[in-house]
Amino acid sequence: MTRVDIGVFAHNEARCIVRVLEGLLRQETTGMDLRILVLANGCKDDTAKLAQAFAQARADTAKPDEARVDVVDLPEGGSPEPGTALSMI
Repeated sequence: MTRVDIGVFAHNEARCIVRVLEGLLRQETTGMDLRILVLANGCKDDTAKLAQAFAQARADTAKPDEARVDVVDLPEGGSPEPGTALSMI
């Protein structure tokens, strides 16, 4: 199985982040170990909150072999701490 990581870099994208994630998950991923990583960078809106809720709902309902969604909520202009999802790629 081929591992595929997709990074979604987002700043104040609350109006569309869920649609973006839904669209990515509709893609054909047979034979792929897919992980989507949302990097919410200093968002002043609900981007990170909506992405985290989406990721949690996905984790609660997805089968073990289905795509996974992770979210890293960064301070504006920040970088991830060691041990966060981004440093594990």
